[in-house]
Amino acid sequence: SHNTRHSRRYSNFVVDSEIMAFQAIRRGYIRNLKRGNHLDVTLTEERDVLVAMEKFEKEKIEAAKFLAVWGNNDSPDIGDVCEKLSKMSSKLGEIFESLHSKYGEYRQILKEIKQGEDEVWDLRKKHSDFEEKFKSHSKAGKPVAAIETEMKAVEGELLKKEADQISEKRKKLKKALLLQFDGWLNFGAK
Repeated sequence: SHNTRHSRRYSNFVVDSEIMAFQAIRRGYIRNLKRGNHLDVTLTEERDVLVAMEKFEKEKIEAAKFLAVWGNNDSPDIGDVCEKLSKMSSKLGEIFESLHSKYGEYRQILKEIKQGEDEVWDLRKKHSDFEEKFKSHSKAGKPVAAIETEMKAVEGELLKKEADQISEKRKKLKKALLLQFDGWLNFGAK
């Protein structure tokens, strides 16, 4: 009995791991995680949250309309209850619409942060390419003065961009999280 339970638990774990692996492939996580960009994964997940919110909001409003129609075709007592429930459900859909809007703004700011990170990553890649070119030219005895000048210019640009990105990232993340929390607070208050 104990071995059967352990075996079943292990097989569930294997199945769960396989499902997670397939989801990772489906969503392109492996490609994004190799680069170390977990923000890409976060944005994908947040997009899924937004889509689910939008779907819930629309479906809830539609369901409320059908509930009211059904209730009106029944007895007056049922019709009255369904009408009130329909109005409440419609209001819930509107509240979700407000939350959805704030959540969308939050995700948009995360996209701006990602764009800044991508720009830094591109500069790092460019600098790395110049380093490789410098090394290969040095080994081959080719002139390296022009490459070194370009490499230093890119390095200066990279350092400035990294410093700016760190400062901007903090400000934007704070703004994004405040928007998200404000949306949830308004949702909870209503």
